[in-house]
Amino acid sequence: MLEVTSGLSLQQTAQLAQLHVTCLPETAIGTLGRRYALRVYEYLIQSPFERIFLEQQDDRLIGAAVTSEDSVGLFSRLRSQTSLTWHLLTGVPSRQRWRAFRTLTESGCPPRIVFDYPELVFLYIGTAYRRRGIARKLLVMSESSLRDSGNRHYFIRTRDHPSNQASRFYASQGFTLDMVRDGIQYWIKSI
Repeated sequence: MLEVTSGLSLQQTAQLAQLHVTCLPETAIGTLGRRYALRVYEYLIQSPFERIFLEQQDDRLIGAAVTSEDSVGLFSRLRSQTSLTWHLLTGVPSRQRWRAFRTLTESGCPPRIVFDYPELVFLYIGTAYRRRGIARKLLVMSESSLRDSGNRHYFIRTRDHPSNQASRFYASQGFTLDMVRDGIQYWIKSI
C-alpha cells in the first residue's frame, strides 16, 4: 500500500486509469473512457488538493482511493486542467456524452453541510481482488492521511439505490448517512 506523493510512471498512470474505467464505468470519468481517465489521473497526481492511495500486487495495480481537500472545486479544476469539455463535446458518442453530463450534474456540488469536509472521491478494487480487506486498508490509509492534515471529519457520496453495495460497506466502516439529496447519499465519518 502506498500514497502517491510524486509522479507515477506512464505505465502506472495508465493502469490506474484503466482500473478506474473498469471498476467505475458509471462515473463520469468511466463513461468518458480510458483516455480521459488518463488525463484526470495525470492532473490528480500533481494536484495539491488530492491524494491518491494505491494497492499493488506483483507490480499490478489492484485498488485505489482518492481523497480531495477541495471536492467542491474539483469539477471546475478538471474542466480547466483536463480535456473534459472537449471530451463532453466531441470525444465520445452522444449517448455516452449525455450519461457523463448527467452523472456530473447529478453528483455536482455537495450540500453546504459538507463544504468544510474533505471527501473520499473514489475507492475501487479490481473485481478479482474484492472481499479481501483491500478497500478497508485503503480507507484506513486515507483516514490516517486526512487526520495527519488536521481533519476530524470527511464525507463520501454514493448512489441512493437498494442494491448499492458501497452503502453497506461504508455503514460497516462507521460512516453515518447524513442525508439523501437528488438520488445521492451523503455519508460522514469522524476520524
